[in-house]
Formats: sequence, C-alpha cells, structure tokens
Amino acid sequence: MAHAGGGLMHTHSHTVDTLLFLLGDPPVLEARAALGAHAENGRFKTDPGVLWADLLCAGGLRAHLFAGSRYEFEVVGSAGALQLCNNGLTETWRVRRPDSRRQAGLDVWESHPFPPPDLSISPTLQCVRELVAAVRDGAPTSGGLPVAQRQMEVAVAMAVSDAAGGAAVPLQGLPHALYIPSR
Repeated sequence: MAHAGGGLMHTHSHTVDTLLFLLGDPPVLEARAALGAHAENGRFKTDPGVLWADLLCAGGLRAHLFAGSRYEFEVVGSAGALQLCNNGLTETWRVRRPDSRRQAGLDVWESHPFPPPDLSISPTLQCVRELVAAVRDGAPTSGGLPVAQRQMEVAVAMAVSDAAGGAAVPLQGLPHALYIPSR
C-alpha cells in the first residue's frame, strides 16, 4: 500500500514500480482506479492525480495506492508488516509482527535501521556497466524498456478504469489512442 500525491504519469509510474518491487515484481492482471481529472475525447489536459488505485497481481497479490501528502509504503503479509515512512528520509523501517502486543488498542511498531547499502561500486558505475553489456552483448539491464512499459500499461489501465467508473480493467487490449501528458 502506498500513500502518495502527484500525477499519474510523472509520479505514480515510480509509485507503481516501487509497489510492485516490494511485492516481488508480479505481473499485474487488472487495475481499478479513480483519478482527480477525466479524459475528454481520449485526451487529458494535464497529468491527473490519483485518488485511489487497486492493482490485482498474479498469485492473488494486491497493491493499493491512496492519495496523500506523504510518500510512504506499507507491506502487509503473514509474517507481519513493514512501513517505509517519510519517503525513506528517516532511514528506518517500522516492523509490526503478528504476535506484537497491543498497547491502548494500537499495534506495537518497532523501528529498525535500513540495511546498509553495498557501496563497493557506485550506482552510476553499475548503470554504465549494464549499458555497456547491453550494447556489446545484448544483456538485459536492471530496468529498461520492459519495466517502463509495465508502469505505463498500469497507468493507462488506471485511466481507463476511471473512465469506466472504477471498474476492473485487464492490462491486455488497452487503447492506444489515449493521451495522458506527463506534466
């Protein structure tokens, strides 16, 4: 689940990417959403905000997005829950285990620091190495076109769902004539 503000194409392509990454990158089967603006004749005038979205993924996994002023994520599973607060600026995860004691009717959350990143190679150098391998050997990159295409397909499905009153929209057979500006 994410609480985030911003535009469908400009900001929420990243929000969707993060949500799916946190779920293990499952394929998205369908999307439901309500946006803050509507298309007229297949065109949005501006990049619409997202009021809410629900993504059904393979394996029965779900991702939810709610409009908000924060940029925060929460993953809930059988082993408990994790929260990334304050857009990661606090450098901590909050953890709630299923057996946590409740205090005053509230779940008990524990703060834990992020694992330290591997700084043995800079992210920029890693990107350059991946690009060289892609050009020279045809090797895939960590992101690339498949990841970008997936985020854009989900965004289009969200816009189509909004036009259908929030109905579930499969990611196959999406319209190619829909125009959504990034900014």
